[in-house]
Amino acid sequence: IMDVSRSVGRRWPDEKKFVRDLVKKFDLYPNGAHAAVTIFDHQASLEIKFSDNNTTDQFEAALDSLPCTRGWTEIGIALETALNEMFQEANGMRSDSPQVAVLITDGKSNSAVDYAGFKDRFKAVHIKLFVVGVGDVSENDLLQLVETSDDLLMVTDFLTLDVNEFVEQTTFCEPSIETTCHDANLQSDVGLIMDVSGSVGSHWPDEKNFVMDLVETIGLSPSGAHAAVTLFDN
Repeated sequence: IMDVSRSVGRRWPDEKKFVRDLVKKFDLYPNGAHAAVTIFDHQASLEIKFSDNNTTDQFEAALDSLPCTRGWTEIGIALETALNEMFQEANGMRSDSPQVAVLITDGKSNSAVDYAGFKDRFKAVHIKLFVVGVGDVSENDLLQLVETSDDLLMVTDFLTLDVNEFVEQTTFCEPSIETTCHDANLQSDVGLIMDVSGSVGSHWPDEKNFVMDLVETIGLSPSGAHAAVTLFDN
């Protein structure tokens, strides 16, 4: 959810660079991660849908073409558009995948915003919301949007906005059942060591079903995760 208000101005390329670097952290492909972009100033629009791009290169080309419209800042409109348009199955969201939103803003909203209400609304539909505050923003307001203070990164300006700092200082890559499966998508080699001893016996098909379900959850692809199997008894 990218700020394109007047105060961003000539730093728009720096904001886009941050988003490009972030997407490169997880890579895009049909059976793996997808990415979408909503831009906002005093209006908001869904410019890139989750279903628009199958590769990181395609996403970057679409991102590069986005304009900085330079209106005033309305964070509430941005979050409303993200919920009602971006995170919708009709626009490519996959309901069975973990959902993450990253709001990037360098301004204070011109209109009142129910920050705590938006936090509850994102949480209710299982969308993890992170916020990046740049420069002269209200940290107290932005803290009301996130579940914990670790989900907010504050930086002094766009020149100091660094994706590695974002990943390291927030819970963006915090291990969990969902993010472990997500991280396994990222060009990982997953090794399965399977027991085929006598005690397994008639339950061998069940063991194989477990492995097949696990691999389907991870999602294999030429540029993503790969899997191998070692069998053992004596």
